[in-house]
Amino acid sequence: MGSNISPWVCQIHVCKEKMRARGLSIGLLVDALVRNYDSCTRGVRHFVLPKLHIFHGYGVFSFDGDDNPGTISIGVAMEVLADFPNPLNIMRDLIIPLLLRTVIKGFEEIKKVMIFWKDHPRTSSLKRGHSGELFLKVAMSEKCKPGRLWSILQKRCDAIAKLIDWQRSHPDSLQNICNAFGIDSAWKYYFENVHSVLSGMGKKVHREHLLIAANCLSVTGEFHGLTLKGIKKHRSQMSITTPFMQACFASPSESFLQAAKTGAEDRLHGPLDALAWGKKACIGTHGSFDILFNDNDQKAAPCELGDGTLSCDPYEVILGAEIGELGYRDAGIGSVGSNDPSDQTNSNTKMFKPWYDIMEMRKSLRSILRKYKMGEFLNEEDEPIVMKALDFHPRKDKKLGTGVHRIKNELHSAKDHH
Repeated sequence: MGSNISPWVCQIHVCKEKMRARGLSIGLLVDALVRNYDSCTRGVRHFVLPKLHIFHGYGVFSFDGDDNPGTISIGVAMEVLADFPNPLNIMRDLIIPLLLRTVIKGFEEIKKVMIFWKDHPRTSSLKRGHSGELFLKVAMSEKCKPGRLWSILQKRCDAIAKLIDWQRSHPDSLQNICNAFGIDSAWKYYFENVHSVLSGMGKKVHREHLLIAANCLSVTGEFHGLTLKGIKKHRSQMSITTPFMQACFASPSESFLQAAKTGAEDRLHGPLDALAWGKKACIGTHGSFDILFNDNDQKAAPCELGDGTLSCDPYEVILGAEIGELGYRDAGIGSVGSNDPSDQTNSNTKMFKPWYDIMEMRKSLRSILRKYKMGEFLNEEDEPIVMKALDFHPRKDKKLGTGVHRIKNELHSAKDHH
């Protein structure tokens, strides 16, 4: 070759056995590499890619892979340009990554195709006697733009279009189904898939509840999935702010900070956010919890969950006040019934540190419920944790009364469940 060829040569070693299993040939590999690199060259406007020479087998260069009977070597040489003073870096950091992303067989928009078996379909084109049928699930790659997989798949399957039952084929995304077939198809797809998943998990959910969920998600004219993004968009279109519910799907501190910046309001009408604050849910059997207290003790000081100001510390936004302003002196945080200020100060310092993440409090409370038997009193180590959680309760004054004497793990009476 001419003197303008770089001395650095890239060697690509290909397994012969895998090539035969996939029906590939060495000529097909080389052609795919050439087409992919030419396509990249045309797509780059502000950068000049060097010209490549791709060859295989015994050529001008001798390859180590040629000595291995199980592999075939492909060589890639690069022409030296004046703008590229370091050809090794260009080959290593630019050329090789481009070549390795080459799709030899298939389409770059499709990542993989999975084969599944479905039992007892409602309608099947198979012969009688079969208990089910095979179906394919296609996953898109990062090169496929969102919302375009279905149209691309229809175009790519043109050669085998007669073998596909298009009436029962559909995208696997609610948004794509809604765009391609309408909101009714998206509603039906959601309902059937949620019912199938819950049945597979052994969860018995009434059909009426699934219908309510599907209707609520499609009431805006668009179908939104049960994801953080879908819920945000659904609530935005309904002009409803639910920061506490959204906090359950993401980082609570970030959700509350964003809600505080925008002045969002949450009326706690949803089941999830209502239960999170100890309120009775508006649907289902709901229920509530009570903490036993002694009327003879002094009433605890109230705690406000916000004063209308925005703090730079996200934890202050969650708590609504600084640690020293929460007013646990009369609630007995140090130890129940203790009036020693030094005892309470030391205990406050220990107790506030773990609660920077509200989820840690939730885990601790759940652990306490599992730890004690019915009718058993909490020990001095766990009582401050419950007192801390109680301070965020919307009906804290009613729960505390004139003060807490002891806390017991107790079962609700029957009237509290209705």
